Amino acid sequence: MAGCHPLWGVVGVCLFVMAIISSILLGCSFSILEPLEYGLEVNGNTKQIQDELFRSGRYFVGLGHYFERFPRDELALVFLTKAGETAGISVPDDPWREKAIACRTSEGMRTNIGLGIQYKLGLSTSEMELKDQIMLIFERYGTSWEEFLVKIASEAVRNVTTKFTAFDLFQRRKEVGAA
Repeated sequence: MAGCHPLWGVVGVCLFVMAIISSILLGCSFSILEPLEYGLEVNGNTKQIQDELFRSGRYFVGLGHYFERFPRDELALVFLTKAGETAGISVPDDPWREKAIACRTSEGMRTNIGLGIQYKLGLSTSEMELKDQIMLIFERYGTSWEEFLVKIASEAVRNVTTKFTAFDLFQRRKEVGAA
């Protein structure tokens, strides 16, 4: 070591630290979408959305960018009454399992409605229309779009039940469901 300049050791340590930091920053620049997810790339600094819809895979998005994730598969929103829970209806643990919807009939009688709704985001077959639909959902409702879905479904059920009598709700279920 007699021929080495003393600064070479400092330079070597600095280069090693820079390589470690660069590796960490490079690793943080990737994001992964699961097989049953759509993703919109969001710039975390400016909150701007990229004009592209991503499907499952590993993507280089850059530092400060992330994906807002949306499900690609069919989901179920389940409203159960206590009677439905004890009647042997098995529902997997679902974060969108809600209580029954409290409604009134056309006679003003109070009732609780239990039902299940299956839904899927983006009903379009065109990639451009699908991207536009999911971007519109994100722009209007942000990350709490599921909460709005619960509110919209509950309100729709309440509006329909006011058109039927209590007797009709039990005897004419198919007509009530179609309404």
